[in-house]
Amino acid sequence: MFEFKPIFLFGSGISPAPGVNDLTGKILTADLHRDCNAGPWYRGSPRVCSGGANDPQIVRDFLGLLRQHVAKSRGIELDKISYEDIANLCVQLDYNSDTLRNPAIMPFAQLLRERLALDAEAFAWLPSAALDWMAWSIHYEFTKPELADIAQPKIRAIQSFADFVTQRAASSVVVTLNHDTFLEAAFDYQVQMGFSKPAGAHFSPDLLAQQDAHKPKLIKLHGSIDWFSESGRIVRHQKWPDLHPDWRPILLSGTISKLEDYNYLLFPWLWAEFQNSLRQTRRVVVSGYGFKDLGVNTRLTDWLDHYPDARILILHQKPEDLMREVKGSPVAGVHGFFNRDCAVIRNPAGKERWARISLAAVGFENSMNDPWLALIDDFLQP
Repeated sequence: MFEFKPIFLFGSGISPAPGVNDLTGKILTADLHRDCNAGPWYRGSPRVCSGGANDPQIVRDFLGLLRQHVAKSRGIELDKISYEDIANLCVQLDYNSDTLRNPAIMPFAQLLRERLALDAEAFAWLPSAALDWMAWSIHYEFTKPELADIAQPKIRAIQSFADFVTQRAASSVVVTLNHDTFLEAAFDYQVQMGFSKPAGAHFSPDLLAQQDAHKPKLIKLHGSIDWFSESGRIVRHQKWPDLHPDWRPILLSGTISKLEDYNYLLFPWLWAEFQNSLRQTRRVVVSGYGFKDLGVNTRLTDWLDHYPDARILILHQKPEDLMREVKGSPVAGVHGFFNRDCAVIRNPAGKERWARISLAAVGFENSMNDPWLALIDDFLQP
């Protein structure tokens, strides 16, 4: 056991599921359909609602236009624009919801409406329909049975990590930005997540806050493919449920727009638990995260500033590339993250000190083997 409860923070880089770039292509070309009265998006296209927000081709065209606009406005190649960038615009265009996020975007909305030849009422529902489309596309991609065969090295690494935590750090807090369920499956669902059982249970903040020295806590800050909204409550299903009309996967997509979403549904409880867990530790291990989430970055920065003995260990195959990419971000809360005491570790046996932020030149798949595993174990003992 360690003096502090360590936090392990994971991003999409450790996930066996498709990465952001691959997922973007799959979302833009997905073959989905829904009833003309809305509801879930289903796979395949046995029938098509012609025209309006429920027309699959109109949704695909809409997403494509948004991607072109972001690429042109930034002056970068189209393939550099991900579904997260597209979702960010969708949220701002969703003026049919309770909040008009950005009135200045209305002229752009009018141009889109004309390009798509939609009347005002049909277009008003389109951004919301597109966000649903993205959530269901991710759900279907991440539940494909063949994933278990395609990404065996990452699955084995996740299982090795789960074994390490179970044996050496059972009271750890595991924080993930991923929507898939590989982490909880590696723990055989024996983790604290705020649900009383793997399927059919509603989320409870009290269950999430409970402390168990023999069971790790798993906090999914961006939602999960097996969480669904049911009349304002969140229900968890491992298997395909009988869908209710208002059900959709609870997944957060977007860039800066996510900051608003962190205030709804179960997300305030998740983020509060993450913040409280930071207060109780001085060691955070990070892997697969690109440091592009402003909500995560500001909390980590604030934690480092408040606690002089706080340390972060980042596992990344190419540490210099990661730092260069983060420093090139146009977002203030992102590009300045590495402007502090940092050190790159290439030889775990030659490590001399722990900087405020240490970057180990190893990918997640190899980090669960000695000598890197010994380095992680040493890091977790202040």
